[in-house]
Amino acid sequence: SDTEVLKEALGDRYRPQEADAVARKRQLSAMTDADTRRSKRLFGGLVGHLASARKNFEKDESKLRQREEKSSELKLKREETLKRESRAAARHRMCEAKYKDQARRDEILTDMRRTEASLLHASWKASHDVLRNVIRTSTEPSLCWVPAVSTPMTDVLLTKSAERVDAELALGAARCEDERRALQAAYDQRKQRREEAQKRNDERF
Repeated sequence: SDTEVLKEALGDRYRPQEADAVARKRQLSAMTDADTRRSKRLFGGLVGHLASARKNFEKDESKLRQREEKSSELKLKREETLKRESRAAARHRMCEAKYKDQARRDEILTDMRRTEASLLHASWKASHDVLRNVIRTSTEPSLCWVPAVSTPMTDVLLTKSAERVDAELALGAARCEDERRALQAAYDQRKQRREEAQKRNDERF
């Protein structure tokens, strides 16, 4: 049987259950009140220690959970910050590209207006130079004629016509220069506004 197998395995150390029960009763009856109080005190200390360990464990677990929540919150904040910075950088690049495109287009258009004004003035000057060799009336509109025969009077009139043409050409050149300066001043103002806007964009970024 199982009892015989156990007895054979333990040898002299084998004691039946009844003997163990009797031995425990003997030990309990031999305990004094001091031993009982000591046992209770030890048991109470053990229970208190277990309760304290449980509280510490729950506290540590709560701290760990709070730390994980805080770490997750910080991670989300970092991701949001990165997204905002990425969007801001994209807007900054778009604004830079816009200002560069505006500057390039404005420069091209201003050069075209300067060229157009210079060509118009050159065409007007060339057509006006022809009037040096004709006599013009002082009426409006002016009538032009070429004398068939040169006389002292016609020479005087031709000289006056040439002087009148020179004065008109000088006036036309001055108007052309004023127009060129106005175009340059307008271009400089637009350029300054673009640079100020780009500087504000850089400061915001």
